[in-house]
Amino acid sequence: MIIGDDDSGTNGGQVFLYVGNVGDLENGEFYMLKRSDDNQRERDIVIGQSYDVEFVKVENHKSLTGAQINAKVDELKGLKFGRVEDLDYRKGGKANSREIYFNVTGQNNTGANADYSRTKFGRVYKLMLDAASPLKGKLSVILDGDDANGPAKEFQNVDNIYVGQNYLYTQEDPNGYGDNSGGVGNNIAGTTHDSYIYQYNLATGQLKKVLELDHRRNEPDAAKYNAAPPAGGGDPEPSDYGSWEYGAMEDISDLTGLPNTFAICIQPHTWVGPQYAGVDGGTKRRNENQASQVIIVKGLPR
Repeated sequence: MIIGDDDSGTNGGQVFLYVGNVGDLENGEFYMLKRSDDNQRERDIVIGQSYDVEFVKVENHKSLTGAQINAKVDELKGLKFGRVEDLDYRKGGKANSREIYFNVTGQNNTGANADYSRTKFGRVYKLMLDAASPLKGKLSVILDGDDANGPAKEFQNVDNIYVGQNYLYTQEDPNGYGDNSGGVGNNIAGTTHDSYIYQYNLATGQLKKVLELDHRRNEPDAAKYNAAPPAGGGDPEPSDYGSWEYGAMEDISDLTGLPNTFAICIQPHTWVGPQYAGVDGGTKRRNENQASQVIIVKGLPR
């Protein structure tokens, strides 16, 4: 199992590998991804290059907390990413399944990233596992949101990811900062568009936008979907660009019998109401009152 660590603190986020017997989630071994040359800086990985990587064992991992494992990064020379959000493998057979892609959503170049060693606007990485051993591989960045002249220059923090046989889809969740002229409201100055889903052609490298979230700002029922945040702060100001995000995107073609059909989760942070409070049965945010949707989209190639 490949596991991402969505951390933006001093130690950054890592990519982990769990290796065990089939079906055994208790007695396997746990590993952290590192470059073979021990370079830990994320932005020293550049477009057009491929880097030797390996997974190094985290000793006695079952006796450690998540924070303690995260703190092993310097000891193990692990890569310090700016929030590893989501991972997926390429479909289409055994050889393809060794091809792993993951999103690093990025973090502002302040605080723990004041040295700008991690991505700010997000990246998509390709990790090709070695055919002989899952503990070795090649790592490359295929889309870089910090490259002002590259195809991903409009990235506003890619979050979730889906990888088919021929196409990759990467979805945005803007983190509330930007370098461009201000957004619609106040809290996400610099965000210039609502959240996109991008399609990436794995064969040609072509990147294009295929979906954008519609906040219904100019509709008669705009207030329903663009509520003000609670007193003392909270979600972004009404109608701010990028204040809604996508969740999981899953291929449901085989389940529905309809080719090129996907289920996509949407989390519209400013669509709130008392009827949504507590209905998910969660315990962490008992008073959460955001609405959400799962939609079905047809016609996106896999």
